[in-house]
Amino acid sequence: MQFDHGDGKPTILLFWEKFATGDYKVNEQVSDWVETLGDKVQAIGVSVDGTKGDAEKYISRLGTKMEEQRVVLKMSMAAAWDEDKALSEAFKKVCRLAVMGPSNMFLISGAGRIMWRERFSQTYEFEAGLFKTQTEKLLANVTLVKVGKAPEEEAEEEEVELDSDDDGALF
Repeated sequence: MQFDHGDGKPTILLFWEKFATGDYKVNEQVSDWVETLGDKVQAIGVSVDGTKGDAEKYISRLGTKMEEQRVVLKMSMAAAWDEDKALSEAFKKVCRLAVMGPSNMFLISGAGRIMWRERFSQTYEFEAGLFKTQTEKLLANVTLVKVGKAPEEEAEEEEVELDSDDDGALF
């Protein structure tokens, strides 16, 4: 899948949901950081809410102080709604994820290649993750931090013949 945004800049794609209150803090932290990047990147916050009304309700409350979460609702990026979940389903398939919902961030190169994915939770602290570092490395045109082996292409499964006296039991 190619993410075509036309301007050749890296894209930060943040999947969020109104009902995922852990996203509020990350939206605020990422928004603050995106503001410092200026026009070096394109940033898009994609709502995976069940209805467009839920997404619009969150957007309408931007600037509201949320005492319980200790954040101010913020989104300093273009906002979009994944109406039929086609975008999140495409990312799920490309990344071979069992589930794709809110609380995911992707870093996409200017050529449209997914360079990094970071999943977050209610306890996630943006500064403790690697997303910022990876973005800065991509902008500086240096090798990104590697954290493990890249996924291999799936090989076709071989049929295995069992001995005639083997009942298939593990023990």
